Amino acid sequence: MKYLILLVLAFPLCTTLTAQSGVAVQHKHQLGLHAGTTTGVGLSYRYWPGKLGIQVTLLPYKNDGDWNDNVDEHIINRFAGLEIPRGQFVSIGFTGLLRIKQFGRSAMLGYFGNHLLMLENNNSYSTGIGIGFAYEAPVSFNLMLGYGAYDITNSLVLFPAAEIGLYYRFKSKE
Repeated sequence: MKYLILLVLAFPLCTTLTAQSGVAVQHKHQLGLHAGTTTGVGLSYRYWPGKLGIQVTLLPYKNDGDWNDNVDEHIINRFAGLEIPRGQFVSIGFTGLLRIKQFGRSAMLGYFGNHLLMLENNNSYSTGIGIGFAYEAPVSFNLMLGYGAYDITNSLVLFPAAEIGLYYRFKSKE
């Protein structure tokens, strides 16, 4: 009878131990907003399976008409004094990422950014390299600083680069 009681008490402990040795959770996929001079501006997706990762950023913009055309005169318009620029452009960024060092929830990373800005009359290509820091919680905050070469195709300008991003990290089991 003692052995039966011991077995009944030991069984939940054994099953709990095996249940705790589950699969590690990683955050390979990230979706957020990004603004950078050499990495692009707009909605951004990151795929980061390990030490190396990639980032794609995109923002199409088009405004051909008057912003206040359909506003009823009797409704108070909070944005009446705001001038929305007319025209169109597309910002496309493609960035290579490298995780240099992990410090608990913070990480140091390197980046190589490429940014194509397509305007109405001309296109501008910029590239840059630098380091950054990320605070990795379910919502990750990134700040990256480096050096960039702007408008390479027309008139080259070398200047410091600044990038900032806010990402939601999706859980994926491996």
